[in-house]
Amino acid sequence: MLCPIVWTAPFGFANVMRRAVPLTREDQLHRLATHNFPDWDYMPGGPKDPFEHKESDWGYLDGRLVSLDYAGATAE
Repeated sequence: MLCPIVWTAPFGFANVMRRAVPLTREDQLHRLATHNFPDWDYMPGGPKDPFEHKESDWGYLDGRLVSLDYAGATAE
């Protein structure tokens, strides 16, 4: 569910990811209405959902939905 990082600068100051096709506002609203965003289940007992469900934070990469803004998911 996370957009893969291709390169990261020392100490994580910058990350480079492949370009994803942005989620449209209509797609975001539909996913919110139908509870169709992926569930975060990476670590049992960890954060329930470190992602915001904004269209700017999600995109499609190779036909699958990926999170583009997940600093909260990697902070622990």
